[in-house]
Formats: sequence, C-alpha cells, structure tokens
Amino acid sequence: MSPSQSFPGPHPSSIASFPQQTDTTRETSLSAQRIILLYQGLPAALIAGSGCALALVFVNWPVLPHSGLLAWLAYQLILATGRYGLARSFKAKTLTPAVVLRWGRAFVVGTAMAGLGWGAFAVFLFPDSSPTHQVFLAFVLGGIVAGASSTLAARFDAFLSFGLPTLIPLVSRFLTLGQEHALIMAVCAMLYSILLAYTALRMSNTIGEALRLKDNNARLVDQLAAQLQEGEQTELLRTVNSDHHRFIMEYAQDIIYRTDRSGRFTFINPAVIRLLGYHETEMLGHRALDSCIRTTAASQSISTCGNFCGTLPAPITSSR
Repeated sequence: MSPSQSFPGPHPSSIASFPQQTDTTRETSLSAQRIILLYQGLPAALIAGSGCALALVFVNWPVLPHSGLLAWLAYQLILATGRYGLARSFKAKTLTPAVVLRWGRAFVVGTAMAGLGWGAFAVFLFPDSSPTHQVFLAFVLGGIVAGASSTLAARFDAFLSFGLPTLIPLVSRFLTLGQEHALIMAVCAMLYSILLAYTALRMSNTIGEALRLKDNNARLVDQLAAQLQEGEQTELLRTVNSDHHRFIMEYAQDIIYRTDRSGRFTFINPAVIRLLGYHETEMLGHRALDSCIRTTAASQSISTCGNFCGTLPAPITSSR
C-alpha cells in the first residue's frame, strides 16, 4: 500500500486525490495519510521488536525466572502477530478518510499495548542483582524507543503512546534502587527520552509539511490540467466557428462585403464574382464608385456605375 492512496477504492494509489472541498476535509485527508504511513512501516517494526524481545529473553535467561520470561515473550509475540494481522486487514480494506481514522485509533491502541509490554519487563523482570543486565535492558528499551521515533513519527501521539509506557517504568526502577550508578542511569534515561521525544516531534512536523506540500502540488497540477483542457476545448470551438464562418462566406448566394471608414472594400465573398463579374483584385482596396469606372464614354461609365451601385445590397456587417 502506498502512502499516496486515493479514497475510496480497493487499492488506493494517490495521496492527493482525497476530496478537498473544505479545509476540514483536507485536514482529515492529511490525517488519514499519516495513518497510512504508520501501517506501511508496521511490519518492519514488528520484526525488529520481536528480534529484540528474543535477545532480551536470551540474555536474561540465566538471572531471571524462566516462567516470567516465557510469559512475557509469549505476550510480545501474540501481540506482534495480532498487530501484523491488523496491518494485513488494513491493506485489504476499501478505505475512505473516515474509515482510516478509525483504523488509526486501533493502531494507537496497539502501540500502547506494545509499550506497556516493554515497560512491564522493567517492572516485573528487572534484574536487581546484575548491573550488567540492567545496562543491557536500558540499551534494548532505549533502542526500541529510538526506532519508534522514526517508524511512529507520522503521528506524534502514536510515538508517545509507545515511548512513555516503555521508558517511564525503566526510569522509575533506576530511581528506586538508591544506588549511585542507578541514579546516573535514571538521569541519562530521562535526558535520552526527552531527546527522542523532541526528535519524534520534529520528524512528525516535517512529515506533515511534506504531505501538505504534496497535496498542494497535486491540486495545482489538477488546476493546470483543467485549464489546459478548457483551453483545448476553446481552441476547438474557435476552429469550428471559423470553419463554419468560412463555409457561409464561400457558398452564400448573396453578396457579402465589408468596407473601411473611407468606403473602400476590405472583404468580398465569391458571390460578387458570380453575380457582377468583378474579380476581388478589382475591388479590394477600392470604393464602389472606383469599380464602376470604364474606359468607355462618360455617359456609359455613369450608367454602368449606377447599375453596379444599385445592385450592391446594404452591408450585412458593420463598416469599420
């Protein structure tokens, strides 16, 4: 599934084609796109998390109760399997922005449950007697949350729902130990948590700006395409009108002409040649009286001129 999905549709493909009549609709669309990004990165995150869970159990196997480790591992694997099924179902659904938002709530619930699972290890399976295993636990939980700052950055609340229940129990356990090295670890874990939260927030804002920019670009492309199509239709209409006008001029049975302000012909149609016998080269640029002048006697010229001028109809188009 691409993060650029269009809705509705069984396999959405364009992020920017959500309905965008209002600002509220647009924000809903952008929120849905964030959720798509979350589900897109979920399978890889689940694989990495399951691997870390197995490593944590393996390293702590000699120092912690086996039943507790196996129960915790079973919880993590069952939850990972369920979240993977959720991602598969999301991909197969026919989606609209409103539906995606509901799936977003399910995603946040899943991340919160995963965070509680990781935090539960620090509460119930904390290796009090082994500073080395404590450091390893802090390393694993810190790495898991660091990865979440990237995979969950599309929605900052999703990151918080995972990061807080994962790291707060760890910091609390270090503080309750009352040892110098544990206090240092607690301070370092708190500073690390603040840094990760800041990083996730900045990445979330960056993703939001990128989605808005992509949405604006897509809307601009749609507008340009519409304008181009409108221009093509206008040009086609102009061509049709021009061909229609030319057909009328050429095949009209009546005389059609146009003159300028001084009375000189600027246009004549072929009917002039058929009805009066004058070629257009004899009339264009001349007045009507000029066209009547012959090389015959003055009386004959006046007679011909009168006949010609009496034959011409009134202009059907206004003189310029």
